[in-house]
Amino acid sequence: NAHVTGNAHVTGNAQVSGNAYVTGNAYVTGNAYVTGNAHVTGNAQINGGACVSSDTHYLCISPIGSRNDTITFTRTKEHKIAVSVGCFRGDIDQFEARVKATHGENEHAKAYMLAAQLARTRIDLS
Repeated sequence: NAHVTGNAHVTGNAQVSGNAYVTGNAYVTGNAYVTGNAHVTGNAQINGGACVSSDTHYLCISPIGSRNDTITFTRTKEHKIAVSVGCFRGDIDQFEARVKATHGENEHAKAYMLAAQLARTRIDLS
């Protein structure tokens, strides 16, 4: 029953199954999988070891940062939070450290850190 529509792409070893929908400009790549009743839309980038089986397993915010990019936070198979934005791919702790090193205390850093705080609150790691 899974659907991939619009400009959405599923590549690599990624899998979409169950009642999941991937639509818009979303990308599901690498070893990621989207299943269950999850609806991945917009410019979301579900990649690496992401494990999305519910809408509470990912968060996508756009536009953000100096390039008005899209940031995607996803639950991994290890029940941690991964981050994908621009050329950055890593876990949420690495992301926060990179933001501090790159942006200091500027407005982009503040927005990124608020987004990370929201992801820590929103994403179900159970």
